[in-house]
Amino acid sequence: MHSPLHIAVVLLAICGVWCVWTFGLKKVILNIFREQLFKLRFDLFKLGESGQVPFDSDTYRSIEILFNGLIRFAHRLTAASFFVALIQNAQYRKDKDHIEFAKKMELKISRMPLSSQEALSEIVKKVNNAVWIYIVFTSFPLLLLCTSLALTRRFRDKHVSTREELYLAVEEEAYVRELRYPAMAAA
Repeated sequence: MHSPLHIAVVLLAICGVWCVWTFGLKKVILNIFREQLFKLRFDLFKLGESGQVPFDSDTYRSIEILFNGLIRFAHRLTAASFFVALIQNAQYRKDKDHIEFAKKMELKISRMPLSSQEALSEIVKKVNNAVWIYIVFTSFPLLLLCTSLALTRRFRDKHVSTREELYLAVEEEAYVRELRYPAMAAA
């Protein structure tokens, strides 16, 4: 059994990590997410400027509206709001006039020339990845879940049962990383 002091220190450390994450890192992650969206919106603008996607096309305007909405309301994009949206979307699918936004966007992109389709699909894919990464990194429970899943996947082939075996496995991984990325090891 653990002493009350040990439990108090662990709880204090957990509270400290949560405070740093909530009041510091979360805002930094939001700014990084918005910067990514601005960069991707600029990539869309360059497609319009080069003439691949006309500025007055419905496809360009739809993707631009998506970017503007994500940039403006990124602070409201949370895991909880995502799950509520999933539940509401499931209810709206029962409506005969319901059209999914993703399918509508795919249809608009498919009406563009082939070279434009590839570029637009790549931009939309990058937006999708950025949104998922942002949702995971701004939700403390999801961040812990994804981190533990990643660590489990990383160490699943290494059957670690003692503390010494864990140290050896971590040292082995560090050695492999140093061999793959010598510049990072020197830093």
